[in-house]
Amino acid sequence: MRLPSCLDGSFFCAFDARGFTDGKEETTALEQVRTENKMGTMPIGKLLANMAIPMMVSMLVQAFYNVVDSVYVSQLNENALSAISLAFPLQNLMIAFGSGTAVGTNALLSRALGAKRHDLVDRAANTSIFLMFCNFAVFCVLGLTLSRSFFLAQTDVSQIVEYGTSYTSICLGASIGIFAQFCFERLLQSTGRTKLAMYTQITGAVINIILDPIFIYPLRLGMKGAAIATVMGQILTAVLSIWYLCHMKAIKLERSSFGLWGRLIKRFLTLGLTSFLSQISLVISMAAVQNMCTKYSAMDPVFGQPAYAQIPLAVLGIVMKFFQIAISIAVGLAAGCIPIAGY
Repeated sequence: MRLPSCLDGSFFCAFDARGFTDGKEETTALEQVRTENKMGTMPIGKLLANMAIPMMVSMLVQAFYNVVDSVYVSQLNENALSAISLAFPLQNLMIAFGSGTAVGTNALLSRALGAKRHDLVDRAANTSIFLMFCNFAVFCVLGLTLSRSFFLAQTDVSQIVEYGTSYTSICLGASIGIFAQFCFERLLQSTGRTKLAMYTQITGAVINIILDPIFIYPLRLGMKGAAIATVMGQILTAVLSIWYLCHMKAIKLERSSFGLWGRLIKRFLTLGLTSFLSQISLVISMAAVQNMCTKYSAMDPVFGQPAYAQIPLAVLGIVMKFFQIAISIAVGLAAGCIPIAGY
């Protein structure tokens, strides 16, 4: 076995030493991938703009999902808007787990592509899909079993509990869409296909905007309708991403590459840890502010009255969603840099 050409001897070389690959690379395949991947040829300044701008748009569109739901459900009453606000930290918790593993995938794949380790690329891509299903399984169980308990711990207003339970049980129970969206979009981004990721995000958001009013009002599904529209938009985004990936040369989603590779999973989690922690800190801060808003607004002479008690929480939810849009710009810029640095 020849010594592999690699950038990180402690990790990349270890895969050859353990017998995960035979080290053989076809010259023709290498040339095809090299011409396909712009990160190996485009000037850095132009490449950064080419990668970061679509990523910022994608993150903005992702944040826009929650704003759209808030706009439509606010037409029901302030309790519906309060329920969406209380569910926001849970949605960000899904983003924390989804982006944590996806960012780790993005970083590792771009490094493997830069090192011309295409055997490792395929294994890494398929291992990330395994982690995606793990995330989905956990949140599906949590959403179907603990949604009501979560809202009962937050408020004693029965209508908010019912609205929130209906919304989160669907969003978490059918969370395969958001986790698949994160996973497959990061696979596209790691190969430089940020524009394709942007197109899939925009398409899913448009579907959400169209379906939200249809499900909420004419079909009279209310909060369930908003959740179903959101989930359908996310699933469509994931399906389009899969379709793009199946027509690419840089990554091959083959059955032989699927498996549980402990070293890869450990590396994914290490590389994605900072993204996970940043999102978790946001979730904790949101939950703390919501708790204080509920507690201290009750002492106010106006908002302490039952008729106005939910207004502060509803307003806080709106502010949080627009704050998330501002954060998305910075996160998108950073996400655009990751595959370049890795490559």
